[in-house]
Amino acid sequence: NAETIILEIDSTFSALQYLGRDLKKSLDVSSSSDIDRALKDMATSVECVRDSFDRAKKSHE
Repeated sequence: NAETIILEIDSTFSALQYLGRDLKKSLDVSSSSDIDRALKDMATSVECVRDSFDRAKKSHE
C-alpha cells in the first residue's frame, strides 16, 4: 500500500544520504558539492511525495 511505499522511499533516501557521506570522504570538493546538491534535490522530492500522500490520506478520511 501507499504507506509502505512512503516508508521504502524514506529508507532508500536515508541509505543514499549515508552513501553520499561516505563518497564525499573520498572525492574532491567539487564532487562533494555535486553530491550535496543532488541529495538536497532528492530531499525536496521526497518531501513532495510525503506531502501529496498526507493530503490524499486526509481527503479519504
